Amino acid sequence: MTQDSGDFLHPRPQEISLSGCTIETLQPSDIETYIDIFRIRMGEDNHEDNIITSALIKDYERRLQNSNWILLIAKKDQKIVGGLEAEIIGGGERSQIRWGYVDQRFRRKGIATDLYTRCEDVLAKKGVSEMVVFIDDRNIRSRKFHGTYGFEPVPDSRSLNGKLYRKLITRS
Repeated sequence: MTQDSGDFLHPRPQEISLSGCTIETLQPSDIETYIDIFRIRMGEDNHEDNIITSALIKDYERRLQNSNWILLIAKKDQKIVGGLEAEIIGGGERSQIRWGYVDQRFRRKGIATDLYTRCEDVLAKKGVSEMVVFIDDRNIRSRKFHGTYGFEPVPDSRSLNGKLYRKLITRS
């Protein structure tokens, strides 16, 4: 089920997902939410809060205003529990997943699948035919998830600590 909320000029596309979360596409006015999801992600990795600089905020504002960037968040009871960011690259035919995140307390409930499904739908509507993601060799959980979701290793894409994986987008 899809819902729209927000004001007239900046509607916020939402979808109630199979996991029971609301999946939202962030808009240019959502910079504070973007920074919140960044803090949440970094907090789980025990990074310092002082890494949020004015240059980082400007970069995030630029991303939110650029139609080649897609940022989705998952909310459960109005609390952010996950997110996913993708950038359309390669002349618009390919997208690269920049990061995906689900709060540890909400993992294995279908939220990541819902985020990827919504991202794939958005990308398909934009004419993108392929999604790629770089996965660190040490991240077994990510390799397993992406394999289950249909990503396959790209031959000869090996780097020092990981590999590129891709999935063709088959819907329009």
